[in-house]
Amino acid sequence: MSSDSDSFDGDADGHEFEGGERIDAVPLFPLPGVVLLPGAILPLHVFERRYRQMTRHAVEPGYDGRRLIGICRVKGEPDPMSEVTPIYDVACVARIIDHQRLPDGRFNVLVQGTARVQLDDEAELFEEVYPGEPLMYRRADLEVLSCKGAFEIDLGDARERMLSICRRPPILGTPVAGQLEKLFTSPLPTTRLADVLAFDLLDDADVKQELLEDLDDRHRTERIAALLDEQFPEPDSIKKLGDRFKVDE
Repeated sequence: MSSDSDSFDGDADGHEFEGGERIDAVPLFPLPGVVLLPGAILPLHVFERRYRQMTRHAVEPGYDGRRLIGICRVKGEPDPMSEVTPIYDVACVARIIDHQRLPDGRFNVLVQGTARVQLDDEAELFEEVYPGEPLMYRRADLEVLSCKGAFEIDLGDARERMLSICRRPPILGTPVAGQLEKLFTSPLPTTRLADVLAFDLLDDADVKQELLEDLDDRHRTERIAALLDEQFPEPDSIKKLGDRFKVDE
């Protein structure tokens, strides 16, 4: 591993988690207003001392080294003076796929969501797992949640609908539009594609938390398609709505 400020390391283990699997002692990263969904990529700038320690432990040999972090949404307004901020107990376990350690100890990190998880037992803060180095960050055992699966053939309409939405303004013509087109031509399952679109394009964090907690693949995918359709309506429908409420001069 290199700690140079201009080098990245992305050799993360690609293990896919199965429903019912237990992952012990995963570091937790509570974030206000952020709900990560499986498959989505989240850039992070890690500057707080406790989370610098967390990141270092997650990526360095001789420590945890699994490159796993539980991305948890903070409940309510965060209290900067509190060591244990209330968080939702359904979260997303993420894998660090790239990291850059800066000379002053901060990190730039890219994480990718891998699975929906339920937080279980949380360890006490400042436990001395590594000799002479009490842990400043929270850890918990996680249970990977099982989803009610769906066949691709049953999601075809939702996939086509989402593709059509991604070809509408204001998405059309933006740099992200080309990336989304590539996703639709990739072998990425529709359920995972829908989660990525929801994370990247939907605005409401409460809705994203509901989607994270929705374990019915078909229901969740069809709902995401409907939400995207509502947030990015067809230009013709906007014009018709404007015409309907136009006031004669």
